Amino acid sequence: MAVAFNQYKDKEHQYLALLVKHFDWEKNECFPNTHLFAWEADLVVLTASNYVTEVEVKVSLSDWRADAKKDKFKDKNFAKHVKRFYYAVPEALYDQHLHSPVEIPEYAGVLVFRPSLQRFAEVLEADNRPGVSAIKDSDRQRLLRSLYFRYHRQFIKGVPAAPAQPKKSSVKQLPTAHPGSKSSANWV
Repeated sequence: MAVAFNQYKDKEHQYLALLVKHFDWEKNECFPNTHLFAWEADLVVLTASNYVTEVEVKVSLSDWRADAKKDKFKDKNFAKHVKRFYYAVPEALYDQHLHSPVEIPEYAGVLVFRPSLQRFAEVLEADNRPGVSAIKDSDRQRLLRSLYFRYHRQFIKGVPAAPAQPKKSSVKQLPTAHPGSKSSANWV
């Protein structure tokens, strides 16, 4: 199924939708814009064996350069739990990088969005970092819970306001007492 590229509010969301597809969301659990440790990741991909791949989406050269200097790469949780790390960038940004290189960690991979193909292509493979542990089931549950609450917060925000109440004469009234009880307490 093709992703309708213009249905998202910005390029980053468009890219995240394509990345989720790239990492086979039906096989791996994909968590966009989530906190796993002490930082927010644009995309966390969790394999069936609980190994983490992190993807950072960059849409400008200055943003990409700034990200390469972040402290998260020195964080013990990053070193201990992120098996593979990628930057995902548009093709034009990657072309800029070739002429004005961005220093990226030696273990990082690069995924490039190819507009002509409407998908990402891996131009630099991420290292499978040795010594990295799978995350605990409790961390996996925290990711699932975070995604659950974010989904429902967005869903609730997107629900249209309740329609105006119809006139009482046209609505059948519900009983105020629980059926079968002698109580007149409101149960609705």
